[in-house]
Amino acid sequence: MQVQNILSGYTDPAARRQAEFPDAAGRIVIDQGSAESGSGSSSAEAARRVLGTYDVTRISPKQFTEMIQRLFDAAVVTQQEYEQLAAIRLDLDMAGIDPDAPVDLLEFYRDKIAEVHRRNERAAAVPDALRTRLDWVEKFALLQEAAGAFGLDAVA
Repeated sequence: MQVQNILSGYTDPAARRQAEFPDAAGRIVIDQGSAESGSGSSSAEAARRVLGTYDVTRISPKQFTEMIQRLFDAAVVTQQEYEQLAAIRLDLDMAGIDPDAPVDLLEFYRDKIAEVHRRNERAAAVPDALRTRLDWVEKFALLQEAAGAFGLDAVA
């Protein structure tokens, strides 16, 4: 007996796929994401449309909320990821930042982490939630910066 295409339809969760994301200027960034993240081209296209219009180094809390809602609506992020991202908006509100005032989220979280270290020098452990929020912001910022570094053009 001959069995053909036994592996068709099998998706290895450890497999990597290539996704394209734009920076604010519309240049394409190539990112290696996991196969678990959804269908490659539709997810990448949705991310390109959403992330191409924002800059996390100069974004208002209101714009950030809009961005994460659009990422969720486009199925770029899961419900759990959306909740992690929504915590960033809560942090901004708790810090008293005007909802319409632009803020550098990288600087915001780096300052928060530095403050944790200053307050408790002996046990300088940063809470996991705070570290996760900075990780998200860094990912978004890298997607924007990488395209400029490689000079990739969206129409190429």
